[in-house]
Amino acid sequence: MSSSHLSKDICLQTISFLKNSIDDSVTPGVSIPEFEIKKGHDSKIEDYVLHCINSLQLENITIKYSLYLIRKLLIKNQDLRLTHKNVFKIFFISVYISSKLNEDITYSHERFARIGCFGRKVLSVMEEKYLELMDYNIMTLNDTESYFLFEREL
Repeated sequence: MSSSHLSKDICLQTISFLKNSIDDSVTPGVSIPEFEIKKGHDSKIEDYVLHCINSLQLENITIKYSLYLIRKLLIKNQDLRLTHKNVFKIFFISVYISSKLNEDITYSHERFARIGCFGRKVLSVMEEKYLELMDYNIMTLNDTESYFLFEREL
C-alpha cells in the first residue's frame, strides 16, 4: 500500500478505459452470474473507481496492471462483454488480484470486501471465477512485453 498519493491521471485513465470498454450492444455476450449485479448499481462508474482507488491507496502500476488484466480477460474470453451490469465487479476483482501480484503489503480479504462493497464470500467466489476464466494464468513471461505495450496505449 503506497503512502504516496495516486496521480489524478491514473483515475482518469481508469475511468476512460472502463467506459470505452463497456459494450452494452444488442448482441449480448455470455453472462457470468458471479460478476453480474442483480439490481441497478446506485453508483456511477466514475464514483466507484474514485472510491476504490482513493480507499485502497495502491501503487499506480497496480491499478494499470488491473486494467491490463481486464483486457486479457476479455481477449481470452471473447464471448464475455464488459457491461454496466458487470463492470463494477470485474474492475474490483482485477484490482484485488493485481494488488496481490504487485504490492509488498496488501489489505486483508475482509478489508478489500468492505471497500469493494461486497461480502467476503462474494469476493472469494469472484476471485475463483476470474482465475478459472483465466485458466489460472494471470502472469507469464509474455505478459511483460504485452503489458508495456498496453501501458503505452493508456
